[in-house]
Amino acid sequence: MSLRALQELGLLDGLDVRFARALGRLGGTDDDRVLLAAALANRAPRVGHVGIEFRAAHTLSTEEHPLELPDPDDWEAAVVACTTLVRRPDEARRTPLVVADGALYLDRYWDYQRRLADAVRARLDAPPPTVDEAWLQDALDTLFPADPRTELQRRAAEVAVRRRLTLVVGGPGTGKTAVVVKLLALLAGSRTVLVAPTGKAAARLSESLRENAARWLTEDQAEALTTDAATLHRALGLRPGDPRPRHGPDDPLAADVVVVDEASMVDLPLMTKLFEAVPPHARLILLGDPDQLVSVELGSVLGDLCQVDAGPLARTRVRLEHTWRYAPDSGIGVLAEAIRRGDVDAAVSALTSHDDLTWIREPPTADALQATLVDGYRPVFDATDPKGALQALKRFRVLCAHRHGRLGVAGVQLAARQALEDAGLAPPKALHRGLPVMVTRNDARLGVYNGDVGVVHPDPSAGGALRLWLEQEGEPRSVSLALVPEHDAVYATTVHKSQGSEYDHVYVLLPDRPSPLLTRELLYTAVTRARRHVTLVGRPELVESAIRTVTQRMSGLPGMLS
Repeated sequence: MSLRALQELGLLDGLDVRFARALGRLGGTDDDRVLLAAALANRAPRVGHVGIEFRAAHTLSTEEHPLELPDPDDWEAAVVACTTLVRRPDEARRTPLVVADGALYLDRYWDYQRRLADAVRARLDAPPPTVDEAWLQDALDTLFPADPRTELQRRAAEVAVRRRLTLVVGGPGTGKTAVVVKLLALLAGSRTVLVAPTGKAAARLSESLRENAARWLTEDQAEALTTDAATLHRALGLRPGDPRPRHGPDDPLAADVVVVDEASMVDLPLMTKLFEAVPPHARLILLGDPDQLVSVELGSVLGDLCQVDAGPLARTRVRLEHTWRYAPDSGIGVLAEAIRRGDVDAAVSALTSHDDLTWIREPPTADALQATLVDGYRPVFDATDPKGALQALKRFRVLCAHRHGRLGVAGVQLAARQALEDAGLAPPKALHRGLPVMVTRNDARLGVYNGDVGVVHPDPSAGGALRLWLEQEGEPRSVSLALVPEHDAVYATTVHKSQGSEYDHVYVLLPDRPSPLLTRELLYTAVTRARRHVTLVGRPELVESAIRTVTQRMSGLPGMLS
């Protein structure tokens, strides 16, 4: 099948086709098999894959668009034979494409993968830190009193003290931050760098550490934990438009301990730069949930690292299992675990037998959706003070799979504005009392970050002037509306944007037709944003399909580390 035909089907875009043809001219080849492989390799990173596997390329073929692809062995042989464009990993020369283990990569992304594998192995092979055994056991006994629910937390902290690399994974509310707080108490006096992939996640990590320190540590220990989290880009010294970080192997971070929160959201290039910037002697701790949605960019690094089931890497990983957010036998807990395991029957059973779960099996009518939105957001408008408005805003949120369409974020936003106007709650103007707002650009000077959510409310101390109120360390703080960076109303968010957040009640609105976005990871992430109640709106066949559909991102990293 020609490149043009694949472009017309939407499987390639114009850039892929032009790239392949340019390489063909550069390499002096017009072999359709080579050009097709080059175009698909160029497409792969755009859709999250590190490269393409020749034997897996058949997944592009569908009943609607059946494709005639080359035999995988003949295809790979033809590509390898084009030595002007392609090399094997053990060849020192540079070429635009690399073939390794039955897969084809753009040179740039092969290099990121190789460097990350090398950096991971270096940390695994490094001599472990020196530890006073008697002190460690006494300290662990103090910080983790005997309790079967915290045994794995204790194990995670111990592994992190003993190793240069530790993966602490688990679902929402399993105590990953509590582990970090107690670990930092164990390593008091160490230079610590705390990072997260976004400004919102960094601010949330800082706040969560302070809350947990006040809960679990002595006053002196809590006061010693003064480090605030930063974004990965800021910590590494990455600037817009410049892929070269300030900190790297030749100028590592000034740190003895580096903690990365929400590691599932970190893409391959950024994770590679992070590993290379951590000094060899330092401890590196990755926190995250490999069952959540993967990075919106390239790769699924945390999931790749968790795929390795044996050897030194597997021994660095501790999975926390007890959730403190809700009872394990609650409907939310049972449903989340059923989705995580891919058990459709158990998920359907949970949805139909628990009081904290509501399943609406058909898309809502316009009137039903508007009524839901008014009921959900009325408490925000009725709140008499900023703190009450912020608390009300955390009680309810609509989560959508898509950005566009009637059942996507854009459609819900329009429906909410109209419904709240009709109910007499929201006047027809851009900024008004009760308006929920999501900031969409970082402003470090104001301490406001992309993804921060607040509410417009009068300032009681300024004659009732409207300001944007955000929560910081459990208390409201305000920002002048004139200074607020780019922002949108936020009656609904995508499931991707909701990662790391939690609400009393989530109203999960699935599209009314099949979509490639409907995956197990999306549904699991959406459900686990709730503390008390989940309303799932979706046709049975779409819910079941989502549970069965696992996000597959091509990566050679697990094989390189196994």
